[in-house]
Amino acid sequence: MPSPDESLEQPPKPKRAALRGRDGRDGRDGKDGLDGAPGAPGRDGKDGDPGQPGAAGARGATGDRGPIGPRGLAGAPGAVGKAGERGPRGEAGPRGPVGPMPAHRWRETKLQFEQPDGSWGDAVDLKGEKGAAGRDGVSGIVQTSGTGTGSGTGNSYFPSGW
Repeated sequence: MPSPDESLEQPPKPKRAALRGRDGRDGRDGKDGLDGAPGAPGRDGKDGDPGQPGAAGARGATGDRGPIGPRGLAGAPGAVGKAGERGPRGEAGPRGPVGPMPAHRWRETKLQFEQPDGSWGDAVDLKGEKGAAGRDGVSGIVQTSGTGTGSGTGNSYFPSGW
């Protein structure tokens, strides 16, 4: 909405005596004037699409050998090869010390051994059949050599001093 100072009407245009028609807008075109001087050169335009690649050039001369590079990481292990021939048997080692006696128990003439799991194995009866009679031996008590002072063992199989 216009301010109170402004009027909705346009101010009247001054009248010119020499003009006819509507300010010359509908008149004939006049002659073209002379061309002006050439303008300054313009900016470069956008580059066009790249062209086709050219033909490959000739191979160049071989260059000097470069320095040796650092050692690379170890590779993966190779496949296992076939076994070689069996070698000769080695010499027997020294005899080891006698080990501890295995846990065992007797039941009359039967012997049992404790198994690694702590259970008892089968009882084996070690009493054999009665053998044939032996030759006649000396009857009575056998006196061992000695002075009678108690230095002997009292057994003819083990003389004194054993």
